[in-house]
Amino acid sequence: MEKWLGAQVTLRTMEWKTYLDARRAGDFMLSRQSWDATYNDASSFLNTLKSDSEEKRRSLEKCAV
Repeated sequence: MEKWLGAQVTLRTMEWKTYLDARRAGDFMLSRQSWDATYNDASSFLNTLKSDSEEKRRSLEKCAV
């Protein structure tokens, strides 16, 4: 991946509960996540992007471009 992206990547494996705790604490630079629609409406996905959303599972404060 370093050759393709020019970035060094270190994979960390951990038990599911440990992973969830680390994700909630923001102890990551990139994490695996997924989302399913609760019902057949675009707001099921769009609400996750709102800054005040309860579904918010990202931390953009630490992002560097």
